[in-house]
Amino acid sequence: MIKCEICKKELKQICNSHLIEHNIDKVEYKKRFPNAKLKFVWNKGLDKTDERVLKNSINLKKNHWSKSENKKEVCLKLSESKTGKPLSNETKKKLSIKFQGSGNPNYNNNWSDEKKKESSKIMKEKYQDQEYFERFMKSHWSNNKKLREEISKKHSKFMSEAISSGKINVNTGYKTGWFKSKKMNDSFYYMSSYELRRMELLEESKSVLEFTNKHGIFLEYEKNCGKKCGYIPDILITFVNGSKRLEEIKGRVRDEFVFELKNEVANKFCKENNIEYKLVFKKDLDKL
Repeated sequence: MIKCEICKKELKQICNSHLIEHNIDKVEYKKRFPNAKLKFVWNKGLDKTDERVLKNSINLKKNHWSKSENKKEVCLKLSESKTGKPLSNETKKKLSIKFQGSGNPNYNNNWSDEKKKESSKIMKEKYQDQEYFERFMKSHWSNNKKLREEISKKHSKFMSEAISSGKINVNTGYKTGWFKSKKMNDSFYYMSSYELRRMELLEESKSVLEFTNKHGIFLEYEKNCGKKCGYIPDILITFVNGSKRLEEIKGRVRDEFVFELKNEVANKFCKENNIEYKLVFKKDLDKL
């Protein structure tokens, strides 16, 4: 047994469910008492098949707080203790590594139809509990403005990059495919016949040193409703004389308001980075 440094109570381990009573968590406890032990390791050196280890494992499952009458109360306390305390990047990285591959509880585990139905039933019952549902909605990321904006930005960037690189196919109504460039020794995903034609012209042009749509330039614009959106301009060109140009290739303008917002942020970015910005319409393709 080990003693809690705050209340001197003897316990098998100092866990968050106990530390809630002192209004702190494990991280804060270790900061205050760096030499304190959190767990009494009685089974060190024992094999998992040892009778004592197996017996203890069964007892832990039977007597776990989730099986007790105070389950709702403990859940509420745990939820309150974690509210507003986001995980650090270091902790996220550790958890990510821990649950990769065979570390994932569902690794190589094909669920039977019966197991799927059982899991579905449990989740439905959970959300039918009004108290649980209200707590869940209160702590949901969509209610946190800062977190909502952060997630929205990440999702917008991911989708823009995935679509422009051809990882996600969307039905744009235009011709799509891959253009193989000998000049760049690379393949570029095009999302219209106009983009394909522009790439063919850049491939043939002697004044063009390099061109790519994998430039990593992600621009953000904000709509009137306050929603932040992003997009990736079509092609970045480097000429033989050293100058650069960012091009947006358009067949037609579907939404003039969004079109103007995109142009505004693109022009601003190009001015700040000493790059020329050019809109290329269908009629301009063969004139460049």
